[in-house]
Amino acid sequence: MTSLFRTSPLHLFQLARARPNRADRALFGKKSLLYGNRVSWAANKSRRRWLPNIQKKTYRSDLLGVTFRIPLTTYVMRCIDKWGSLDYYLLYTKDNDIDSQVGLDIRQMLLERYKEVNGVPFKRSEMRFKMRLERLAKSQMVKDNEINLKKKRMSVAANAGATSAAGKKVKKKVKKPKK
Repeated sequence: MTSLFRTSPLHLFQLARARPNRADRALFGKKSLLYGNRVSWAANKSRRRWLPNIQKKTYRSDLLGVTFRIPLTTYVMRCIDKWGSLDYYLLYTKDNDIDSQVGLDIRQMLLERYKEVNGVPFKRSEMRFKMRLERLAKSQMVKDNEINLKKKRMSVAANAGATSAAGKKVKKKVKKPKK
């Protein structure tokens, strides 16, 4: 028995949410249009839609040596800040999360350039593992620095004894017993 609707999973995904055409020319990061009702004080309902918060921002690609002015959502801006650069965001994000033709084109250029520079193709899982190790080493280094700083402060306080801010010895006031 054949189905009336012959759609692939990709088409079902596209039917599941509204996706504006401008999402192909921008980085939306899986954000899309939302539909609902505007409800008045008298409980009258009229249809409305919420658009994603799109901003135009200029980013420089270190690997390509090119500057891009791309419309993107504030969600993607935060993701780029988290990853550290546009290159890292596009390289480490999955294809279906990028969800934009412009993003996929830039990503393809980055992958080709990475292969030219390093001689080996980019492998996301290996690189993410290396990044995790670097992050762990960095966090351990920060913890060690904090511990050393605390020890240093404690030793300075112990060596200083009772000194004032000017470095002079301060005599402790002794209360005399009342007669």
